[in-house]
Amino acid sequence: MVPAIVVGGGIHFFPYSPRWLVLRGRHEDSLLSLAKLRRLSENDHRVQAEWKGIIAEVKFQNEMEAQEHPNTGPFMLEIKAWIDLFKAKLWRRTIVAVMIPFFQQVRHASISLTNQDLRKPSVLWYQCICLLRSDILCGFGD
Repeated sequence: MVPAIVVGGGIHFFPYSPRWLVLRGRHEDSLLSLAKLRRLSENDHRVQAEWKGIIAEVKFQNEMEAQEHPNTGPFMLEIKAWIDLFKAKLWRRTIVAVMIPFFQQVRHASISLTNQDLRKPSVLWYQCICLLRSDILCGFGD
């Protein structure tokens, strides 16, 4: 409970996401936020390049949403975007996106919740198999 309260209170001190700011049409604020996150000047060429990439990506996303759902207001567009996650063409991606955190949690729980002696070969072998399974499913090196 305490970590949740700390995170809930601390979130107000985090800067806004540059991408979110661009989505809201606050381009100048997004540049300042990106420069703050990168700890570089807003005139730095790397910050400028990343900022322009964010703007281009958001523009592309908006164009694709308009093409996919023409004549739709912002609220219904959000609802339709969530519904799209469960359509046949995105079903696999949705499953992967849900299962990756699940298997990461299972992996960490299998390590931290065992009270067995890891010096025993059978227990160590079991832990290695659990790690290998979860890394195959989740990708190496989280």
